[in-house]
Amino acid sequence: MSCIVRNRPGMLRYGAAHYITDQMHVPGYCEQQMANDYERSGISAEEFAQSKIILSFLDEGFGPAEIAPLTNILSQTHASRFMVLYNAHVAVDALTYHARCCTTWLINRSEYHLDQFNYNFDLQLDRKFLCLLRRPTPNRARLAGFFLDNIGLDTVRLSFGSGATGGLDQYRDVVGCDLPLLVDGMLTDRVKEFDVANPVFHSCLFNIAAETSSQSEANWRSVFLTEKTWKAIMQRQIPIWFGVPGLVEHVRSLGFDTFDDILDHHYDAIPDEAKRHQSVFDLISRLNDQYSLTDCQALRQQLQPRLETNFEQLQEYFRTNRRQVFNTILEFDSYST
Repeated sequence: MSCIVRNRPGMLRYGAAHYITDQMHVPGYCEQQMANDYERSGISAEEFAQSKIILSFLDEGFGPAEIAPLTNILSQTHASRFMVLYNAHVAVDALTYHARCCTTWLINRSEYHLDQFNYNFDLQLDRKFLCLLRRPTPNRARLAGFFLDNIGLDTVRLSFGSGATGGLDQYRDVVGCDLPLLVDGMLTDRVKEFDVANPVFHSCLFNIAAETSSQSEANWRSVFLTEKTWKAIMQRQIPIWFGVPGLVEHVRSLGFDTFDDILDHHYDAIPDEAKRHQSVFDLISRLNDQYSLTDCQALRQQLQPRLETNFEQLQEYFRTNRRQVFNTILEFDSYST
């Protein structure tokens, strides 16, 4: 499969999200991967060397530190003739090479079928919280264990490990039950992973978005917004984020309502991971004590205009993301080299 395509003669767009993060710092890995990629894509070594390169990480959460070996190579071989497109929230002005970030890019996944999605505000809530933890990690196991120990499955719709192909035994004692925990069965394909039409997911008010980035366990360290955030907004829910510091602040900066009059997001500014996670647990406990299921039903009706405004903001990004990236590439192409 080609991951390098010609934008025009002399400019190549290189989709690099397939790079293996923990291999990128291994000597020789990036050079060999580049050679393999342009050969498979029908690009000669000479054409690759002479072209401008658009290096795209829009489909994953790579940050500058993760890809430094690759950008160091390109800084030598292509000097000012390459640009990186990040999905992660990156301080691009501080970098020594051309870069832009588009943190709303994953809204544009075709699997969402937004043009066919209708939400029913009259749907009766049957849980206060939704927490889908399909990919198992130690931090997510602690989150699942917190819900089982303190909230209960009659109040949270919870999954854990439905996307795993094995290795769940190591999490059983932390979660506190046999695994996997399933809501809509095992995750068998990418379409199912991005399903937002299933009403079983709509009957909860608060959505615990356990984002992919982590300070301690994932490949990604930067703020990286995935389907976990976007599905909460598509499903007209109130998100609570279980992620890295600054994530809520960035979502707010994108023009989304983070419901600060209802939620205390001070956890977002706590740098210590364990303390931040405990702050999220405390917030969930307070909400559970404060709102009955009937209260949640009434609150959703009250917040309907704001929930719809969030969805409209998401649709605006859906309409403009591709144009933004296209214009970014045009701007880079106008630079003389």
